[in-house]
Amino acid sequence: MSSRQRRWTGTVSRVRSGGWLSGVAVAVFLGIGLTACGSGGSGGGPTTVSVGISGAVSDAPLYLADALGYFKDQNITVELTNFPSSSDMIAPLGTGDLQVGASGATAAFYNAIDRGVGVRMVADKGRVIPGKSYESILVDKRLWDSGQVRSMADLRGRTVADYQESSTTSAFLNAGLEKAGLAIGDVNRTYITGAQHLAALQNGSVAASVTPEPFGTAAVDQGIAVRLPESDDMYPNQQTSVLLYGERFIKEDSDAAQRFMVAYLRAARTYNDAIGPDGRLTGPAAGQVVPILAQRTGVSEDVLRRITVNGVDPGGALNRDGIERDIRFYAAGGWLTNPSVALDDCIDLGFAEKASAELGPYVAPLPG
Repeated sequence: MSSRQRRWTGTVSRVRSGGWLSGVAVAVFLGIGLTACGSGGSGGGPTTVSVGISGAVSDAPLYLADALGYFKDQNITVELTNFPSSSDMIAPLGTGDLQVGASGATAAFYNAIDRGVGVRMVADKGRVIPGKSYESILVDKRLWDSGQVRSMADLRGRTVADYQESSTTSAFLNAGLEKAGLAIGDVNRTYITGAQHLAALQNGSVAASVTPEPFGTAAVDQGIAVRLPESDDMYPNQQTSVLLYGERFIKEDSDAAQRFMVAYLRAARTYNDAIGPDGRLTGPAAGQVVPILAQRTGVSEDVLRRITVNGVDPGGALNRDGIERDIRFYAAGGWLTNPSVALDDCIDLGFAEKASAELGPYVAPLPG
């Protein structure tokens, strides 16, 4: 691993819980050097693009575009590198050492924009499917069985595991609390990773957690927790993650940036073809998609077919209303250096709009 990679990525968390889950939570660093874009990229020539990912199932369009040859069709070679957190991608995106990132739309992103870091949201990468949320409020099964916690309202004064103070999971939790007449300050939050949520629920150090898949399914499978049914309707269409372009990539190799987007949206459509009406990977293209995701993420095919997955807009469109709602949440919590941040200063949807027009309207496959 190069010194640049060590500087950007920091320390990788090691999960020792065993089983299929450990393959998801351990960030595996690929033995590659991050290559600056622009090596013959103009005019459609061969281009190498460095992409930061988290190694999660929600990185599906990037994995699929690579495995199915969609990037190759656009004369692009991608170098996918796992980062411990999305915030670790921001600096190299700003310097141009990383061209593309897969990130949560967190307060850290907006604060980077306020500092003048050149990075923009350019397409959808993950959102909550209405009525079928891949994020869950998990409750310690002992508290559920005893009747002490059966709804969001019962979480008042209790400790809830979250990822970080000002993240999209925090906004999801806040949305559920608001529906129950509570506020984020009415619960005590502790900040730990998804794999650690299971241990905390099991040892009773937290009463509940706000946890995405596949960790939610793992907790239920192991009899540790119960998923609150309210989770599915707490925050429909929340924009949980986005595709980022570094500003230098946008300005210095817009041709490659456009070709990358065509491949990405083509893969997003294949991913949508794999999602069934139940919000799981049970659609017509699941047989093609599931083995690729299992190989890339370390999650077994059986689990991938049982979890509720995140949605991705086939045209790359962002849920502006949801993003602005989260910005207001971050501002109210005092987590933004510029509470008046303007969303239009943070996005550039031109690449997605042009790529979507080139690909034509998305037509969902018939079931069966």
